[in-house]
Amino acid sequence: MITGQNDTALLAELISSVRAGDLARTEELLQIEAVAAQAAADDNAALRLAALYGHLGVVNRLLAIEAVAAQVAANDNTA
Repeated sequence: MITGQNDTALLAELISSVRAGDLARTEELLQIEAVAAQAAADDNAALRLAALYGHLGVVNRLLAIEAVAAQVAANDNTA
């Protein structure tokens, strides 16, 4: 679980890289265990943003994370 300001900043950076479609930076951030563990946070916000902006590579990378894939159908399939 992400705790502390540095980890919060990393999660915000993940969201930023996902929104921008920066697959390389997204992958780099997901190598950090604390970031990967929270990739499904906020009702799969990262996945929803990647899909919204059409970043298929980022979507596929996020779906490789078990917690993200497990929540895909949550909340009436909002992800």
